[in-house]
Amino acid sequence: MQQQRGFTLIELVIVIVILGILAVTAAPRFIDLTDEARVSSVTGVKGSIQSAANIIYSQAAVDSSLSGDATVNGINTVNGYPTATAAGIILASQLDSAANESANVTSEFLHAITAESADEAGDGEIALTLSSVLAQGDQAAIEATNCYVKYVETDSSDTPPTVTSDTSGC
Repeated sequence: MQQQRGFTLIELVIVIVILGILAVTAAPRFIDLTDEARVSSVTGVKGSIQSAANIIYSQAAVDSSLSGDATVNGINTVNGYPTATAAGIILASQLDSAANESANVTSEFLHAITAESADEAGDGEIALTLSSVLAQGDQAAIEATNCYVKYVETDSSDTPPTVTSDTSGC
């Protein structure tokens, strides 16, 4: 008499249960990646702002516009670096909503960036966030999200502007 080879129904059920347990524990890690996407977006905008500030500074150095207020390639600068305004760092880093709408670029950052919201206090700093529900120009509310990029102008051409980010609330 020959023995039949194969799996019993009990063995198959046990394998399916084990696979189900693995799927339940591993699925949340792969399904909800929005937090990582927000952190990456904040980091990307921070890098864009830093690069734009350095490029404009280089152009200001070529134009000998490193002291005081000046306009370099249509971008407002102070001490060679872009100002914390819509006509400064926002334009330099191409985070301007009008420019990006025409290029079909969408970013949640654009909700907080308008000519009216950029550096309303005139204190030489601007904070940008991912949240679209904040009142435009409310820098304290933006910083309270703990998911933002902040650009602070420099007082001299010897030190670059400060670009910081907080991703603890993303």
